[in-house]
Amino acid sequence: MVAENGSAQPTPTTEQLTKTASRLAAKGKGLLASDESIGTIGKRIEKAGLANTEVRQKTLSCHGPLGK
Repeated sequence: MVAENGSAQPTPTTEQLTKTASRLAAKGKGLLASDESIGTIGKRIEKAGLANTEVRQKTLSCHGPLGK
């Protein structure tokens, strides 16, 4: 496998992939796929009754659920 910067990366093992999948599938965990603008994300944050800050937008768009 080759990283975006062109360096060689070790191929993940089946065990590593299984551990990662198990963590993602654990209760309260998962993936957030978002193809929304910052404006749309901001509206969702406000609708949830939270302050629409740049930090919260980045957290939602990059790291996970609202309020975390």
